[in-house]
Amino acid sequence: MGIGFVLLIWIALFSCAGVPVAGALAWWSWRNSRHGALPWKARALVAGALPYALIAVGLAWFIGYAIIAGSLGMDPGLGDSWSVPLTNGYFFCMIDVPDKGYLMKDGCSGSPPVDGITRLAQCGNFVTGSNGSATFLFDTARDVLVANPSQAVIDKECGPSIQLQAANEFYGARRSGWLDLGALAVLLGLVTSISVFWHGRFIRERKVVA
Repeated sequence: MGIGFVLLIWIALFSCAGVPVAGALAWWSWRNSRHGALPWKARALVAGALPYALIAVGLAWFIGYAIIAGSLGMDPGLGDSWSVPLTNGYFFCMIDVPDKGYLMKDGCSGSPPVDGITRLAQCGNFVTGSNGSATFLFDTARDVLVANPSQAVIDKECGPSIQLQAANEFYGARRSGWLDLGALAVLLGLVTSISVFWHGRFIRERKVVA
């Protein structure tokens, strides 16, 4: 629900921002097409539709991106929930605020074995960290939680050099990567190719046909 609401807000904002852009493109096309092959009014109207064509393409792109991200166990990068995969079907999830999260198996709904996590680290099948004033060591392979483990126990499973990260830092280090870079490249390619086509077909000055 939160993701859908945020998406609607972005669509509304882009739609409002597209109004002056559409007007400018229509005027530009009108100046260049009064003697063109297409009726100048129709050509100007189509030229002005470019921002909304790009919004539609962007929406389709985001839906595809969200599907791929979900198949990899990650959130779509928009809204009030965040998740990244760990090991053995577990996820680190955050809802509403990006500074406190929880562990959950097979998605981010249900009763978590550990919640309120503010700092954490992963080492193989183990996740260790702190939730409030307490510390924990969770074995994702055996679903075993050790509350307030001694440093010797943590060192045994994770080594003495394990470094805890803040919840949002842990999430960010695992969420950003090739998926975002590839998706951005696809989006830029789509926007560029459509804009070039639109300019050549509906905006650029047309030669007078003798």
